[in-house]
Parts: sequence; C-alpha cells; structure tokens
Amino acid sequence: MTQMPNFSSERLAQLSAVSDPLFDQSKFANILYKTTDVLSVLVAAVVPGVILFGGFSWMTSPYRVVIVVSLLLTVVVFGRYNLYQPWRGRSIVDQTGPLASAWATVIVLLVVCAFLLKVSVYFSRGWAVSWFILGFLLLFSARAATTMFLRALRSRGLNHKRVIIVGAKAWGAEVASRIKQADWLGLDVAGFVDPNAGLEGLVIDGVPVLGHYGLLPEIIARQKIDDVWICLPIRSPENGDHDHIEKVLHVLRHETVNRRMVPNLGEMNLLRRPITEVLGLPVINLNLRSIHGLGLFAKGAEDLVLGTVLFVISLPVMLLIAVLIKLTSRGPIFFTQRRHGWDGKPIIIYKFRTMYMHDEDENHVVQATKNDGRVTPVGRFLRAASLDELPQFINVLQGRMSIVGPRPHAIAHNDFYKERIESFMQRHEVKPGITGWAQVNGWRGETDTVEKMKRRIEYDLYYIEHWSLWFDLRIIFLTVIKGLAGKNVY
Repeated sequence: MTQMPNFSSERLAQLSAVSDPLFDQSKFANILYKTTDVLSVLVAAVVPGVILFGGFSWMTSPYRVVIVVSLLLTVVVFGRYNLYQPWRGRSIVDQTGPLASAWATVIVLLVVCAFLLKVSVYFSRGWAVSWFILGFLLLFSARAATTMFLRALRSRGLNHKRVIIVGAKAWGAEVASRIKQADWLGLDVAGFVDPNAGLEGLVIDGVPVLGHYGLLPEIIARQKIDDVWICLPIRSPENGDHDHIEKVLHVLRHETVNRRMVPNLGEMNLLRRPITEVLGLPVINLNLRSIHGLGLFAKGAEDLVLGTVLFVISLPVMLLIAVLIKLTSRGPIFFTQRRHGWDGKPIIIYKFRTMYMHDEDENHVVQATKNDGRVTPVGRFLRAASLDELPQFINVLQGRMSIVGPRPHAIAHNDFYKERIESFMQRHEVKPGITGWAQVNGWRGETDTVEKMKRRIEYDLYYIEHWSLWFDLRIIFLTVIKGLAGKNVY
C-alpha cells in the first residue's frame, strides 16, 4: 500500500465530479434488449409462414393482428419478469429461466385470448407451433448476442457503473481486484470506505481509501456512485464487533443506490435475502423486495384490471363530488401534492380538495386535526368516508401507484420521520397504494407521535416482505368490509 494525500471530509468537497455519460447507459441497454426481442418474435412469426405457405399471401388480418399483439405482450410481459433490468455480471444461462417463463406466459396469454374470442380456427397449428419454438431459439440467441455486445462495449470503457467498496481489508481488496480484472463487467471501483478511520489516505492496488463509511452519503453524491458493495465480515475478528454492517445500512438508509453484500464466510444462510452470483462471488441483495418475476406481472395486471373497473364504477360519484366541491367553496376541484413513490422518486398524487384555500409551506405540512377549521363541510364528509382518495385511481392507471401498498406521505413528513424511524424509507421499495395493510389494521389518519408512525411502518414493512396476490385481495376485501374511516380520520 502506498501513501497518498489525506482525504478528510473537507477534502471530499474538492474531489472532482465524474462527468455525465454521453448517453443514458441503462436506457441504451434497455432499448437494445427490447428491440432485439421484438425483432426475434417478428422474424420467428414470419419465417415459418413463408416456408409453410410459400410466400406472404398467408398474412391476412387475423395473422397480422396476432403478431402485433404478441409484440406488445412481449415487451410488457418480459418487463414484468425483470428481463429489462441490468444483467451485467450474470451469464446468459442465468437469463434462460426467466426468458423461458416470460415467453411461455406470452404464449399462454395468446392461446387463452384465441380460445375466448373463438378465433383459433383461423390459424395454422403448424405455423403456431413453429413460431413458438423458433421464437424461443431466436430470443435466446439474440439475448446472448446482445449480452456479448454490451460486454464488448464495457471492455472499451462504455456503459460503466461506479462502485464504492465498504471494507478495505483483504476481502475488500480481493473483490476490487476481481472487478478490475473483469473489464467486460463495466464496473469501476471509485474507492474504499472502511470502519477503521486509520486507513484513510491509503491507496490499495491503485484504489484510494476515501475515508470512514460515515461519509458515504457525501461520497455517493459527489462521486456519482451507482452501487455500494459491502465486503465486511458479520463479526470482526479483531474485536468481536458484529454491528458494522447494521451501521453501514443505517448510514445508507436515505440512499437509493444499489446495496449489495459480498460475504466471505459460511454464515450466508443466516441472512434471509436472495443470493446471486457475480464474478463467481456470492452476492446478497439487501433490498427489501418480495415482488419480482411473475409477481410483478400479477401485481401489474391486478392494478390495470381492478384499477380500470373501479375507476369506471366510481366515475359518476367523482363527477358528483366535483360539482359539490365547486359549488361550496372557492378553488380547484383537485388537490395535488408531490410525494415519494417507487424507489423514492417524487410523484404527483391526486385527491379531491377538502380544505379551504390557504397558504402552507410545502416544507412543513400540517396534518388535519380534530375540528380543523381548514376543512370544508363537504371535505369533512369526504375525508370521513375516504372519498377524497378516489382520484388516486388515476395515479394507478398512470402506473405511479398500486391499489394496495404503503400509503404515500407528504415529502416533508418523510424528511421528518426518516431521521427518527429506522428503515422508514424501505417502504418505498414498492409502489405506494390507495389502501394498505396498515390502514385496514386501523393505522390511518393523524400520526401525532413518532410511536404511531412506527406502528404504521411495521405494518408496511410486513406487507412488503410477505406480499402475495392473495394478500392483496385480502386487503382489498377488508377495505370494503371495514371501510377506511376511523376515529383518527378528520
């Protein structure tokens, strides 16, 4: 190890920022995968027809419609199986299972639609079977070629991500060395941070130690970090301290970068998180997400189908409410507010306006209280019956919210509670919902104490960890039976 100038917290402010890439790398890969998937499905549909029927005369309206529908389904369904998420560091073999499942789902949906619409007689069985088989072969081949192409780009310095490694001892140095040797992976190690502040100012195999892990938020912002890899033992051999990992996660609690743990011991089974492999290293995903693969598709279908039905059913009621609001008080019909959505990204939510027009600092939102003079008579009824939430079905149809999920809080409330409640921001690892597990268990309305908010968050995190389609349906059923009104709703 060689000595380098000291990187104190003051010096971090002087570190040169990484320039923005010439193009959005993740979007480029996303578009590339989608394009090759669509072309693969199209070619797989056309080639068997040309061979079986000797030209293009077979491409009548039914065939053209089913091909167009299949192309749309491919993009939507494949997205639900996370096939357009970053796959760097994982082989094409890792993609085969999700790819086969996604293509099978597209086929099943097409067959079911053809059966229900009674149009299957218009299609050649030989063509359909050939299309399905050739489709998978072309999809697999195109995805393998695209993966190799992206690896070649990364080997030439394009499409890179920046990584901070937590742990500058032997294991962290080993992980950094493997990353540097695999240029096709497209990862650049920006530096180390470590629990031991005494290592600050060192360079390990060309990688600087930037300081203590307590500086991670500042380093992430200034160095434009994409991933944080935690390479710490669960128990430190020097002093038996086993809470370094918890402290690192606490420091990262407000960050939305990818957090990965790369352990170097046989205690992996103690951590109940999905384990994958990158560069032959076991990598544990620490993000609290139980909705993935087919679950994402089911959740999206639930929101699309039920959201559309409930929006149409409630439309006459919403029109009546809009007229009442306009006739009884001055101001707009809708109340809009920026709140945190999926992955902590800001979204605009819609509600019916229930208060008289008044000035309010968006950085200090005051919750409605009992006998609140700001609430209109119509608004008081709407809030008690939860009818002010109906416009959020628009948010659901926009894809910004789900019917079931943790309720979105005002950004000012998030900023207040995230400093006081551990894992508060973990609730944003799924889409916010119109109703949720906390609400049907009575934790709705004013949260005038930190303890009340803690209880609500406990229910939200339980929902995220134990999500299933049946759990969602149970919450929707309980919402209808119990209603959302309660003694704390003002």
